[in-house]
Amino acid sequence: MPVKRAPSPCSDAQSPGGQALLARTLDGVRDSAILSFNGGAVMVDAWQSRSRCRMDLTAMRRPPRANEVLASVKIRAISGCFHREHSPQAYRTIDSYIDSLEPGELNCAFQEHESGPELLVYLAATTAGVTLAKGVIELITAIIKARREGIRSGDEPRSTLRLIIRRTLRDGSFQEEEAMELETHSPEDIAAIERSLLVAAARLLRESAEAENEEKCSRGPQPSG
Repeated sequence: MPVKRAPSPCSDAQSPGGQALLARTLDGVRDSAILSFNGGAVMVDAWQSRSRCRMDLTAMRRPPRANEVLASVKIRAISGCFHREHSPQAYRTIDSYIDSLEPGELNCAFQEHESGPELLVYLAATTAGVTLAKGVIELITAIIKARREGIRSGDEPRSTLRLIIRRTLRDGSFQEEEAMELETHSPEDIAAIERSLLVAAARLLRESAEAENEEKCSRGPQPSG
């Protein structure tokens, strides 16, 4: 798919006209992060100031199903950077991996940041526990492997990676949990990565629910009618 630049729709996302623009922008425009829910591909701007908007865009493109919770998984360099400019070998491998997937197979949003990639994913939360799609775990493992192999091929940034999972609460605030740290010279252990992510995700959902309950209680009973 050809890469096109488009103005960000985030600033007007709540207006009817803004939502129409979102719908058009979400239809095949690539700008800075791949959204591949339902086989579509779109790029969206800016992490820090527009992170809530990006989550809203993702939910609009593929609304959550029953028991699903939208979350962000960040693969962050603890110092320095992990982005395309300084890790070209790693990103060449990451690009190749994503391009090899069938439409809809990725089932998450991929966002590039200077400190490292971010994935917007759906957690499946049930009474039995929390699960993540197999393809998401495999992509995370592929990114970590690409970092290690990129360093062997000459990429300069070499710091440890930190795996973080976070979500936004109803009031717009963030909560996050650190899943694990990954030494770039160590082989990838997909079972350990999945286990650490799911433990952190369960902790995150539990703490998020507690925070939202506390916030609801602080408001007191709401008038009916």
